[in-house]
Amino acid sequence: MRGWWRTGGCNLWFKTSGVYTVDDDELYLLLSSLIDTEDIRLEPSALAGVAGPVRLFKEPAGQKYLEANNLKHKTSNATHIAWATGGSMVPAEVMASYYKKGLNIPVTRK
Repeated sequence: MRGWWRTGGCNLWFKTSGVYTVDDDELYLLLSSLIDTEDIRLEPSALAGVAGPVRLFKEPAGQKYLEANNLKHKTSNATHIAWATGGSMVPAEVMASYYKKGLNIPVTRK
């Protein structure tokens, strides 16, 4: 795994303090929710960054991370930026299928 982080002579392994993964269902659910609430269309993978703050502040693992890294006192001044690209490159019919897929995922799923 360490080899993957070596990019352009920079070793990102030592500059990254935490990671998480997002399953496809969550991406499609986020996609449909973003379209419904903000009328913003992004490709599914662009939504992976949106899940981070929720996990960090609402899930036990996120709270543990904040405590272990002495960050709890700094969160009131935190800014989260999600690098969101690609929505305009997705053909309309493909985006419609992504949206429909997201609508069919139960919101109560964890």
